Amino acid sequence: MRHFYFGFLSLFSLTLLSCNFTKPIDDKPTEEEEYVYAKSVSLNTNNITLEVGDSTTLIPTILPENAINKNIVWSVEDRGNIQFYRSTGIVQGIRAGKAYIKAYAESNKSLFAECEITVVPGQAPIDLIKYTYKNYSSDGQYKINACPSKGNINFLVIPIWFTDSSKYINPDKKNNILADINSVFFGTSEDTGWESVSSFYKKESKGRCNINGVVANWYECGNNANFYNKTNSSSLSKDPTVNLVKQAVDNYFTTTNDSRSNYDSDNDGYLDGVILLFGSADYKQDTTLNTNLWAYTHWIQDEPLNGSIIPNAFLWASYDFMYDQNTALNRVGTNYANGKCINTKLDTHTYIHETGHLFGLEDYYCYNNLAQPAGCFSMQDLNVGGHDPYSLLSLGWINPFIPTESCTIKLKPFQSTNQVILLTPSWNSFSSAFDEYLLLEFYTPTELNLHDINNKYSNSYTSVKNYGIRLWHVDARLTYNRYKSDSWVYTENLINHPSQIPTGNERSKILTAFTNTYYSTSTPNNNSYCSQLGQLDDKYYRYNLLELIRKTPMSSDYPIGVFDKSSLYVTGDTFNVNSNSQFKNSGLLNNNQNLGFTFFVHNVSIDENPIATIEIRKL
Repeated sequence: MRHFYFGFLSLFSLTLLSCNFTKPIDDKPTEEEEYVYAKSVSLNTNNITLEVGDSTTLIPTILPENAINKNIVWSVEDRGNIQFYRSTGIVQGIRAGKAYIKAYAESNKSLFAECEITVVPGQAPIDLIKYTYKNYSSDGQYKINACPSKGNINFLVIPIWFTDSSKYINPDKKNNILADINSVFFGTSEDTGWESVSSFYKKESKGRCNINGVVANWYECGNNANFYNKTNSSSLSKDPTVNLVKQAVDNYFTTTNDSRSNYDSDNDGYLDGVILLFGSADYKQDTTLNTNLWAYTHWIQDEPLNGSIIPNAFLWASYDFMYDQNTALNRVGTNYANGKCINTKLDTHTYIHETGHLFGLEDYYCYNNLAQPAGCFSMQDLNVGGHDPYSLLSLGWINPFIPTESCTIKLKPFQSTNQVILLTPSWNSFSSAFDEYLLLEFYTPTELNLHDINNKYSNSYTSVKNYGIRLWHVDARLTYNRYKSDSWVYTENLINHPSQIPTGNERSKILTAFTNTYYSTSTPNNNSYCSQLGQLDDKYYRYNLLELIRKTPMSSDYPIGVFDKSSLYVTGDTFNVNSNSQFKNSGLLNNNQNLGFTFFVHNVSIDENPIATIEIRKL
């Protein structure tokens, strides 16, 4: 749950458990080491042809194997035809033309290898997502400061020891928990038995996001668990959890030689993300505890001053989400546990979900359980499977096909390629991902979906072992508070009327228009989670940020029911907005526009190389 209160493992010191930062390149060899220079650089390919939208990975090799410095420096020529991710070597064709990539040995720039890339026209145009949640948060109503979702980022994880933590944790087992936390956040798939936070997001982003970090030693806060109750404070600035974050972070940097700058990868004055894992059960496992002892993500919202680097976004959760009772008894010495270690060593689901909030993602489930807008099978919905394509799009991990004319597209599985089709009557470059549109993914029961298909994680979980097109309706439009009052308008309306944008003291910021988090049976004015515009017009309160469009028509006005095989569009199926009851506005999008497209599924192949062939028809 996202809270926002405006509405090998070894201990190598007593302070740090694990540091995954790259070894500095100017490290000198020890007396026992022989300084070996790089002699050659090569790439796995020197010439490749890509269709627009397709991608490949360039893999550099420096010889000899024992060269002391094997770092690579990349250069790119004609970058407008490709997108290249230096941290991973992934290259994607963007538009027809040629591009050239060189890989230089950092220690000797005369050593290099070059790849010529020819991009040929593809199935449909694609577009780059230039505006992500990180950009949105920097211009948002509140200083939520989303963690950067691209490149190498670093988290600081601080376990919190309460004065009554020994009730929940055998003090002799404290180091076990530190080791397990390291596995959960920064370990390998083998360490957890499924995925760590780091391995999950590296796979999902296709290497565009690399999470590293440090697990600190326990911070003894000097208070019992129930001291940290948000209802004890009258204002955000006095929130005891917020103060705890500041105290724990200050203590870490004053008692170690670590630098705050290691954790500010985008140089915005905020630590990328702070994780506090508290040493007590969560309140559902011990009913004597207050309800703030749960799992959420929150933002402090202080302003960095005089070049300071301070915490803002932080994750707050119990250690017990890692364990089931048997694992907890073995590793901790008590059986307090809220995880589900089904065919895993450690449970990482909750921490992966909350990390999604650090990136800026919303919850996609309904807080009062009246509806299931996103169908309950997505990591930001009920903590299961991979993320939906909207989430990846808004984090900059997808460059979608955006048809402008009728065409036929062969989609590869979303789980392995991040390919997706985006249908829209007009692509708004002003707000990029923050528009209204449909997304088509080729859903497969594979990769990050597979574990939760084979292992029942929660009572609301459904096993969808079928293949087909999963269709999503996104209404991620942004609203702008014109005069810091209730005068909310869509940002798209301001593009054509720039004179209406206030300046100076009257200028306000933007918010997303809708969420999935509250369905009402009465006036939406009483439900602040419905939408910003719900305050102005009742017709908006059932609009969702993200909604699964079921193939089978629903009998209810609410999007009720979990994602199952009947939700998928398969061979022979056709989609048209006018014939789908989930669109509330008489065959139009929420913005009163005609979508202008239908689609027909020619074939869904589930052989060794699954392909879904979809005909896009422009009306």
